[in-house]
Parts: sequence; C-alpha cells; structure tokens
Amino acid sequence: MRARKLAMSLLAVTALFVSAPTAAHALYSYNGADYSYDFNNRNDIETCDKESDSTGVKAVYEYGSNNDTDSVKDGDGNNDHCAREGAPGTNKINGHKTCETPNFWPDSCGNWQRY
Repeated sequence: MRARKLAMSLLAVTALFVSAPTAAHALYSYNGADYSYDFNNRNDIETCDKESDSTGVKAVYEYGSNNDTDSVKDGDGNNDHCAREGAPGTNKINGHKTCETPNFWPDSCGNWQRY
C-alpha cells in the first residue's frame, strides 16, 4: 500500500516536470512603456505604443525555419489601440523585439526575446 502511494506520487511529479516545458506562454519585449508580445500559440504578434511622445513603435519579429523577419507598427501614440498581425502562412514566431520609430533617427530597440 505504501509502495503504491509512493509510486503514484512519483508518477504525478514526473508528469508535471515533463509537461511543464510544453505549456504555451507568451514572450514580452519592452522598450520603455511600449511593448510587444506573441500569442495564439506563437502565430500572432501585437505591439502597443504606451507613450505619448509623438513617436510610433513597431515589433520586429522572426518567423519560420529560416528566421525571416517582418514587422508590425503601432504609430498612433498612446490611445489604447494596439496593432497586431499573424505570421505568414503556418509559420510560428521565433522571437521579437520592440522598437521606437522616430523620424530621421535610428530605431531604438529593446532586447530580442526568443524561444
């Protein structure tokens, strides 16, 4: 009886450790108060401009087996509306970063967040 309880406990703990890495989770990338995150099982991405600084924001993201890049831009300031799009075809998003998009200056970006 005691051996059976121990075996069941070990089985439950093993199941938790095996299934934990496969759980879906989103990665967030920040640049100041602006951010981007992936969702819908890494098929879609959203970026939000949360700063009233007259500078838009974009999420630069990598997708697919070749790590192709694309971006989605929220250029309308802090108005509680965000921009989103899906990765082309059936590709998964592999990583992304959030960038400011000032006119006539290089884009300032947060760190890449990758799977």
